[in-house]
Amino acid sequence: MDELQFDWLVPIGDAEALPVVRQCLESVLATMGPSDTCVVVCGPESWKQLDVHDSRFVRLDPPQTRSAAAWRNAALPRLASAYTIFQDADDIALPHRRELIVKGLQHGLPDVLIFGYEVIDELGRYKGTRVPKGGRNRFWFRTNAFLPTAVVRTSLLRHHQFREDLVLGEDTVLFGELLRAGARFAWHRDVAIKYRISRRKSSKKRGAAAIKSEIRFRYHLLNSARGIERILVCLGAVAAIAAKTLPAPIFTKLYSTAHSDS
Repeated sequence: MDELQFDWLVPIGDAEALPVVRQCLESVLATMGPSDTCVVVCGPESWKQLDVHDSRFVRLDPPQTRSAAAWRNAALPRLASAYTIFQDADDIALPHRRELIVKGLQHGLPDVLIFGYEVIDELGRYKGTRVPKGGRNRFWFRTNAFLPTAVVRTSLLRHHQFREDLVLGEDTVLFGELLRAGARFAWHRDVAIKYRISRRKSSKKRGAAAIKSEIRFRYHLLNSARGIERILVCLGAVAAIAAKTLPAPIFTKLYSTAHSDS
């Protein structure tokens, strides 16, 4: 099992600060195996400034559509390993992340693995720890499948891709489709990454535009839900929309709290 090779997928958006991205790629380099490949979706100028000289890193030009979903989808045809490790460009892979994945795959070969994460702020200061609580019903109300910690069987991504028309929740919709298709999920309480929260992230999650995006992704999530799951999706939507109407300082506090010590 320890001879497995993985593909790492890192989309680098235009808004990402290069020092933060460099820290991310260095953390991946420190944990990836000798046969692993890291597929990085970014423009040539950013790549030149990042100055990566490891043959295991492969750069792909981003598509015209400027969304994380489109950038991830553009990389899917290049993935050749049995499993794909998702890594956000502003997060940090902990040194033992790959080891945790190999260990997790030793128990029944799940299709999707989800891990916990440490929360850091824009300056890298520790803000808490969040570990996933397993269970399908919990997913439909408030997703417990967190893409920046996720590992997915690559063959599933041939048939299920990220919806590029969604700006929020495209990963949750994908996971809902995988659950409905019978994919086996494994939730682990081990911490695999440092997840960076920022004003830029929180500002996109409140207000009228965020409410519209919430309704759209919950609508698509309903297509995968059945029975009581559909009720949980609707209840989760009501709770999320109520939070998005709160004043910015209160919402930011709730957003930070939701990503720590749960």
